[in-house]
Amino acid sequence: MKGDLPAGIITVKRDIQTDQQVQAYFDVEGTGYSVKVFVFDRLSYESGNTQVNLAEPILLQ
Repeated sequence: MKGDLPAGIITVKRDIQTDQQVQAYFDVEGTGYSVKVFVFDRLSYESGNTQVNLAEPILLQ
């Protein structure tokens, strides 16, 4: 994100049973970017098929 504007969305599918380190790369240059991390039980774009938050979102700067 650059301020409140999303610069991109990346999804990572994992079956997480224990602590894991996950890396993601973004095609942006410069400073002032941050990453907001969400953890859901599944990812769906279907209307009425709502995913469950497995953790509170965090902002990494």
